[in-house]
Amino acid sequence: MLNAIKTLNKDNNFYKKTEFILLGDGEIKDKIQMFAKKNKLNNVKFLPFQRPKELVKFYHKSDVFILPSRYETWGLTINESMSAGNAILASEECGASYDLVKNNINGYTFKNHDQNDLSKKLFLIFKKRNKINKFKKNSLKIISNWSFEQCYVGLKTAINFVKKTH
Repeated sequence: MLNAIKTLNKDNNFYKKTEFILLGDGEIKDKIQMFAKKNKLNNVKFLPFQRPKELVKFYHKSDVFILPSRYETWGLTINESMSAGNAILASEECGASYDLVKNNINGYTFKNHDQNDLSKKLFLIFKKRNKINKFKKNSLKIISNWSFEQCYVGLKTAINFVKKTH
């Protein structure tokens, strides 16, 4: 993600009009902070791990939530950020992206390990700032149709499908 931001920051308008907040204290925190400093990514801020109550505040202050994980079984943070009304940009390797992220409806998915595709989708969102509010509203609509009951029905359907094929 930082490489994508580095590439896009060459556009001075992008650099001046964007702010990225990275939350967490993962094992590569020092490495990515050094990368950001070395590459003068001054539109990237780093904050420590946030408790759920505080995390919700960040979701509500944001317009776009980015989950660049290389692998997530589901990626519950997508659900949470959609509930706060964020547009979404997520790796196609996040399980939730298949069900919750609708390209050009509430955000975009991007190819895993593909900095160029991430840059392209991130720039699309930037260029379509007038669509961000629509993406945000669509995220709320999509997530409002999700419930524990629907997850249960979906899981039951998947199990029955697997039983029939074996």
